[in-house]
Amino acid sequence: MLSALVAAENGAKTLIIEKEKQWGGTSATSGAGIWIPASDQAKVEGCDDKPEDAFKYVRALSADNVPNASIKSYVENAAHMLRWTDEHTKITYCAFPYPDYHAENLGGSPTG
Repeated sequence: MLSALVAAENGAKTLIIEKEKQWGGTSATSGAGIWIPASDQAKVEGCDDKPEDAFKYVRALSADNVPNASIKSYVENAAHMLRWTDEHTKITYCAFPYPDYHAENLGGSPTG
């Protein structure tokens, strides 16, 4: 859906087709929480998470065949994506302290 928003913002004609009654895939039924390391919203709430820690956390929880470059790309670009969404759409997100599922792991955090 975000790809369609970016395409539309850049002048492309887009069509989103959703087979379910609710938009948003699993986010629509899971509380709509997303994990975005080092977001502006988290900084406003006093969280000082770092992409380097997020990389360590995700790397430790990922399969060996997941490339480091893919994880690095996510942790370095997720906050930019959220910033773009905030600046170009009516969609807003907020941060709230929530522990990482495995806060005890390298890079994990008890406050998210």
